[in-house]
Amino acid sequence: MTEVHGKWLQLMHEYEELWRDQALLEDGAARARVSSAKKIESELSSKAIGLPAQDRKLGATTYHEVIAERTM
Repeated sequence: MTEVHGKWLQLMHEYEELWRDQALLEDGAARARVSSAKKIESELSSKAIGLPAQDRKLGATTYHEVIAERTM
């Protein structure tokens, strides 16, 4: 579980950097980084499906915290 959590954090930071740097990136570079992040997100999502119920609750809580942070 710790490894998956660490990868979600890494992905969160990648999205934050993309958001911050979007004006500085060339169109192709931004697309490549988004594509890479989406691939990681897809892999993590498939791993999250197999988590025990209590860990799914943690995943949902973390998801909602990220959404709340983004909408501030």
